Amino acid sequence: MLLHHERMSIRISIFTPGEHTAMNGATRAYTQDDLVATASVYDPAVFQAPVVLGHPEHNHPAWGWVTALSFDQGQLMADLDDLDRFHRVGACRSL
Repeated sequence: MLLHHERMSIRISIFTPGEHTAMNGATRAYTQDDLVATASVYDPAVFQAPVVLGHPEHNHPAWGWVTALSFDQGQLMADLDDLDRFHRVGACRSL
């Protein structure tokens, strides 16, 4: 439980190279080069991606924000910040 305002930050794996199926059923293969390129162009000053649970509708609240992407050890990694609300409800225990 947070007793005062502190910013919680973590780094998680969000995607791996391989074949993936979208919610609409479309399947696509993503290479390591695709994920390296994704990480290299992510700019939170242009658009900062929200942290969401699952794949909700576009109007659901953000639980935090993606501050950076990187490709490390064969995975696309996301640095997440401002997760205090997420932490208060205990949701981050499953990460």
